Amino acid sequence: MISKKGLGSLDALPKSSKSNFAKLPLDTVNGPYLKKFGDLTGGMHAESNNIYYAQTMWDATMAESIYTYWKKHKHNKVLHLNGRFHTDNRLGTYTQLTRKNKRLSIQNISCFAAEDFNDPDWSQYEFAR
Repeated sequence: MISKKGLGSLDALPKSSKSNFAKLPLDTVNGPYLKKFGDLTGGMHAESNNIYYAQTMWDATMAESIYTYWKKHKHNKVLHLNGRFHTDNRLGTYTQLTRKNKRLSIQNISCFAAEDFNDPDWSQYEFAR
């Protein structure tokens, strides 16, 4: 719905439906994430803006769901699996979750095929803190 009609289209939903999404307003001005999205889609343009907003809502909703669970179960560890685009380079869902609470202890593991699988150069896979 967002990808076709924009974030404002959520206003037409009943309150019970809106509870399934992250609370508005969304922070959609994440420079590195916006650039990553633009690079993937061939640049930001009118058609891709709504897709970017939908992607941001997806990330924010996953983060809000994780955070809501964590607040009720603070002694539990949460394992969240998603596609790489949502958390690589600590963007997307990762960023949205840290906005909820900067003191959360989050480990981000990215899985992917690598040419050097049998003898990896681990230094090329580390992300600077």
